[in-house]
Amino acid sequence: MLKALALAAAAMLTATASPAGAEAPTWSYAGKTGVGTAYAPYGPDRARSSVWFSIARGQLTEVMYGDIHEAQIQGLRVVARTADGQLIDLSNQDGEIAYLDVDAHGRPLAPAYRLTTRDQASGLVIEQRIFTDPRRNSLFLRVTVRAGAKAATPLVVLDPRVGGVALDNHAQASRRLLRAHRGDVHLALAADRDFAGASADLASAKLEVSHSLEAQGVVRLIAALPTVQAGQTVTRDFALGFGSSSADSAATAKATLHDGYDRTLARFEGRAGAPGWGDLHPQPVTVAASGCRGGGRRQTRLRQRSGAEDPRGQTPSRRAHRLPVHALGRHRGRHRARHRL
Repeated sequence: MLKALALAAAAMLTATASPAGAEAPTWSYAGKTGVGTAYAPYGPDRARSSVWFSIARGQLTEVMYGDIHEAQIQGLRVVARTADGQLIDLSNQDGEIAYLDVDAHGRPLAPAYRLTTRDQASGLVIEQRIFTDPRRNSLFLRVTVRAGAKAATPLVVLDPRVGGVALDNHAQASRRLLRAHRGDVHLALAADRDFAGASADLASAKLEVSHSLEAQGVVRLIAALPTVQAGQTVTRDFALGFGSSSADSAATAKATLHDGYDRTLARFEGRAGAPGWGDLHPQPVTVAASGCRGGGRRQTRLRQRSGAEDPRGQTPSRRAHRLPVHALGRHRGRHRARHRL
């Protein structure tokens, strides 16, 4: 995808020092296992999205907004803390990745993902469904947490890197929104229900809701969901919106949530008469993966055209529609995925 994922993961941060008490700023793991964006037909009068995202291991990693090389977050992960204080963080484990829209042969038709991670010791399962809103500058995330043998409190952890910079991010938290901005780029994470707790603080290894509601520097935003009792399940919908002001980004996120999971996904996939990935068929999506389980080798092909890639709304050549992206998977390169987007 214009080599943006590799550039974002390897980019040098503009500042080299972190404030006292904060983690050293880093980017997320570069071995991406999924990338996605909305399809939008070219045309000056069409509403379209300028949001791209990537997945690595068990979490949503860089989300780009504006231009494809402009990462705005380092990552968004879902962790859980048990009643006895144990933190379960599965974000660095290899999750199970599936596509939400496949054909009769199981081949993916759109880059909308279901990412599932499991804790073998406790039985905790975290499922994330990820795609973008084709009509807005926002990303939709549905989180489902199923507790195992112990009750667990899910925590949504958001690490802003607005403009690709870790330092000098401004963050604010409330029971309704997590916000961050730097310069004239703003982001807001909204949920379909109020958070059980929220905080904005300097990033540190201690993942818990603090008493701080505002922070500046290398920041981290955390939202707590209601405690899930043993054997029970909770599902929450989130939207990460972007804009030129705090009000704009919040309104964008809330509008996506108002449309809901089914309607937004239908537009993304090109169903119900809306332009979307379905308009690119019958050309299938191909992801070539070697070293897959069972020794198999699958080929899928994704062809992407997005008006958001050209701010002037000009139609690129046919060659420009096929953009190579290479993602090196796990096990020291034995798993290799090649996406042609």
